[in-house]
Amino acid sequence: MRTLSASTLLIVVSISAHGQFVDKEPAILSFGLSLSVKYHHIDVSKLNDFLRSNDLKDVKSGYGNIGAGINYKFNRHFFEVAGDVDINETTAYNDSDIGTSSYGYSMNINYGYELKLYDQFKIMPYLGISRTTFKTKISDKAGPNFEFQNVTTDRNSISLDNDTFSVNPGAKIWMPLGDGDFSYIVLDVGYGFKTSSKWTIDDATVDNAPEINPSGMKIGVTFLFMMCR
Repeated sequence: MRTLSASTLLIVVSISAHGQFVDKEPAILSFGLSLSVKYHHIDVSKLNDFLRSNDLKDVKSGYGNIGAGINYKFNRHFFEVAGDVDINETTAYNDSDIGTSSYGYSMNINYGYELKLYDQFKIMPYLGISRTTFKTKISDKAGPNFEFQNVTTDRNSISLDNDTFSVNPGAKIWMPLGDGDFSYIVLDVGYGFKTSSKWTIDDATVDNAPEINPSGMKIGVTFLFMMCR
């Protein structure tokens, strides 16, 4: 009996040594580039209340958004450094020909962990940090200079800017394009929770500006191109 047990143990150790029953993954580092197209939604209700109280038109809450990033993946761990910008800025004018328009842009750092979803599909919950700037431009068609909130410029427009740091949880679903591991289309949804925020008008700090979270929600697709090392 002891001889049988020792033989069985020797066989199991031998098989494990050849990697048959070992669950450890080989170390694989890959890197690549990504291009994203998303919808960006921001709650601007309090900002629009502020603008209407100054007899100005509302700004939009929904924007088209494009971005690009650098991506690293080590086994199941995923790191991303990416930037994006809103692209469909439009200007609305009041009866005095004073216009308002807005858009945002951000820099983001994300960390995610890969989970198998189905066959070659992968889901990757992630957590990130970002700095987002949301710019509201107020312009006057008539004059060579402009005054707003006791700030005067020698231009016909002024910029009301919000700079926000936020924490961004989200999830990505990776779907391969073709048979290899080189290219993916990624469904991406995330939301930013504001941690700190500051308003400025042409670099002058504004204390009575409205609450806003310019990170908001972003949902869309990313085209990801990876190479292994």
